[in-house]
Amino acid sequence: MIRTHASIIIMKPANSVFEYVADGFFQHYQRWCPEVIHLQAISSGPVKLGTRGRQIRMDMGFRSECDFRVTSYEPVRRIDFQCVSPPMLSSYRLDQLGERTRLTFLFVYSGSDFFLGPLRSKVQQTIQHGAYQIVSNIKILVEATDRSSICSV
Repeated sequence: MIRTHASIIIMKPANSVFEYVADGFFQHYQRWCPEVIHLQAISSGPVKLGTRGRQIRMDMGFRSECDFRVTSYEPVRRIDFQCVSPPMLSSYRLDQLGERTRLTFLFVYSGSDFFLGPLRSKVQQTIQHGAYQIVSNIKILVEATDRSSICSV
């Protein structure tokens, strides 16, 4: 199992951050996670509990595909995405701090460590760096966006 997280303070209220990250997920995800080369909603309608999607990523030269679903959707507080194969969880948690928000990104890979072998340390380090990059990218994007243009950027 590999588990990592990263937190950052965003100078916007939690409703703005949640709107961008959760409600605007299919419009904005590739902006804060450029490793995603293809993203597709499988479910129709707005993002909610049970929403399904598919992504294709290129990480460290390796292509991976993942069908995922929203397993937790708590407006202004949290959204979780579960990928079945490979077994991964990505969670975005928000804590309102007045007019600011603490965003915490949590990533858990619960598959077999067998294939990692001697690369486990490097993979863990790369995933941790990626977690910090994700929250940093979201901070930049959300702080540069006003509420009226969040869904049209």
